Amino acid sequence: MSSDPLSLTLVIGRLQPGGAERVLSTMANYWAAKGWPITMISLTHPEEDPYYRLHPAVTLRRLDLSWTSMNVAQRFVHNYRGVMTLRGVFRELRPDAVISFIDMTNVFTIVVSKLAGIPAIVSERVDLAHYSIPWGWSLLRRLTYPFARRIVVQCEAIRYSLPFHVRGRAVVIPNPVQVPSITHIESQSDSIIILGMGRLAPQKGFDLLIRAFAQVVTNAPSAQLQIWGQGPMLAELQALCAQLGVSGKVRFPGLTAEPASVMAQADMFVLSSRFEGFPNVLLEAMAVGLPVIAFDCPSGPRDIVTNERDGLLITPQDVNSLAAAMLRLIGDRALSRRLGKAAADVRLRFSVETVMSRWEKELHAVVRKRPRTSFPEAIPKDPISIQ
Repeated sequence: MSSDPLSLTLVIGRLQPGGAERVLSTMANYWAAKGWPITMISLTHPEEDPYYRLHPAVTLRRLDLSWTSMNVAQRFVHNYRGVMTLRGVFRELRPDAVISFIDMTNVFTIVVSKLAGIPAIVSERVDLAHYSIPWGWSLLRRLTYPFARRIVVQCEAIRYSLPFHVRGRAVVIPNPVQVPSITHIESQSDSIIILGMGRLAPQKGFDLLIRAFAQVVTNAPSAQLQIWGQGPMLAELQALCAQLGVSGKVRFPGLTAEPASVMAQADMFVLSSRFEGFPNVLLEAMAVGLPVIAFDCPSGPRDIVTNERDGLLITPQDVNSLAAAMLRLIGDRALSRRLGKAAADVRLRFSVETVMSRWEKELHAVVRKRPRTSFPEAIPKDPISIQ
């Protein structure tokens, strides 16, 4: 594989807390540290600062584009204006390739990159069979994805969820995990801290986790549940805790910029999702050396966890099985230690260097085939863009 530096532009909707945002920031930082010219573009919310720290050499461009409006005519004007704005930015930057994350942003980026004559690599971050977008965008995805030079997915299940006519363009590259600066130390306290982490939304299944935990505390009164994250279900989850009589045992601390520090103080991590893409938070918990339990949901957990070797995989959405698995780890400290020690192997299997070498292989293959396109020498910056 060639090690020649490439100029890259990375595009995402916004730089809020989230798995896709974390991975794209990691990628930008890795290449910037190697001296590659890297520009990160967020398409909306220009007033937001990036949630994840960016390398000083990464150039951040924040645009103020919107795809929502009151009627069809306004939507057309917004979209046309957004296409022309982003095309101007692409032609100004002249990257060797553009990388885009997440469905609707991918559609938008493919259209603009085609107009600008720049190869685009897009990435789907979740199993399409279990996650839907508005029908108009779904149609546009089917129409535009054949023009992407690569479609990156994190596992085979996501590749098979793509429309059949674009699966041949898909390559599997898992998410990377950073080696944490802190590792799990077994607590000598009598209390047991069970940890969940993610967006407080139906996908993450925290309602299932709370119901299972309500069974756990009847047999393990010292157990506590912490669910870190923000989202629209907070009030509903708090009401469920009250209904089940576990409000005093369940905490919702909000967001954390240092998940490894939180994980190192817990006794186990539970992934209760109904569906996933390739859960970063599960990788992070394992990298800390925390014993993990995960629903064997589509998709991702079975590509990360080998049941009984480095974690426990259980039947998706089975509350009784989840409660039994948590009680099993509470009652068997030797098993917890063994699973936690084996889990730390993800540091090697999904190391940043290993994963990024696969990205670079695909990038160099795409750029080698890139037709040379001449752009106008002087293109004024669109006043909507903010550096």
